[in-house]
Amino acid sequence: MSKAQLVITAVVLEGRSKSEVAHEYGLSRYWVHQLVSRYHADGAAALEPRSRRPHHHRLTGGRTDASPRRLGRVSVAAVTARRAGRSKARCRSATCLIPSWPG
Repeated sequence: MSKAQLVITAVVLEGRSKSEVAHEYGLSRYWVHQLVSRYHADGAAALEPRSRRPHHHRLTGGRTDASPRRLGRVSVAAVTARRAGRSKARCRSATCLIPSWPG
């Protein structure tokens, strides 16, 4: 039996508190709550391991063809401006491609 199954059994079937189960198995209360929520939503399928791979990228909106060469100058400017700590509104020209250094 996996640890997830033990946790679900302890909370759902035995009626123990999530805090008590988390302490006994060395887990956080948040993780126990997540497992129980998944079990209530998906049933036994919730006990299967889930992929930890990211499902999308913030800048590309889930596109798979978004290599740095295909992003375009506007996206590159937005990334550079964010790294430099500027707001998005101030970065509308190609001058944002050159970060400003303090000093």
